[in-house]
Amino acid sequence: KSRSRRIVLLLDCCFGGAFARGLVHRAGESVAIKEEFEGQGRVVLTASRAMEYAFEGENREGDAHPSIFTSAIVQGLESGEADRDGDSRVSIDELYDYVYDRVRDTTPNQTPSKWTFDVHGDLYVARNPVAVEVEAAELPDELTVALESPFANIRVAAAEELAGLLRG
Repeated sequence: KSRSRRIVLLLDCCFGGAFARGLVHRAGESVAIKEEFEGQGRVVLTASRAMEYAFEGENREGDAHPSIFTSAIVQGLESGEADRDGDSRVSIDELYDYVYDRVRDTTPNQTPSKWTFDVHGDLYVARNPVAVEVEAAELPDELTVALESPFANIRVAAAEELAGLLRG
């Protein structure tokens, strides 16, 4: 139970997509996912579908290494590559799309999945740590002329127009 209005659950395990079916414990008791996870603004990302394995990658011995799914999440957030629209924020949809592409490129036998429960609007999970370059736009000629006007009230009006452009 949480009072948070938005929760993201990441399941990096084999058969992760089966959670949506109301899994059954080995002892036969229902997990009751809907009752346990209901609420507003919940998102679940799984490393694989209900009948798929979640692969660990090539290394199986020695130092522990993140799985393919976790590696894709970390890479996307650390590098900023998951910020696909370049707005300096990573939404859960952008993260999922990035992770899906990376995992499928690495192993076509694993399909990350996403479920949303009563999510309204965008749900952002991170800021892009890499500064996004913004290209300066040319000002309209009329505004440039107004900014160079010898009359203060025209320059003030031009400055107000600039402020409006800045706010979008």
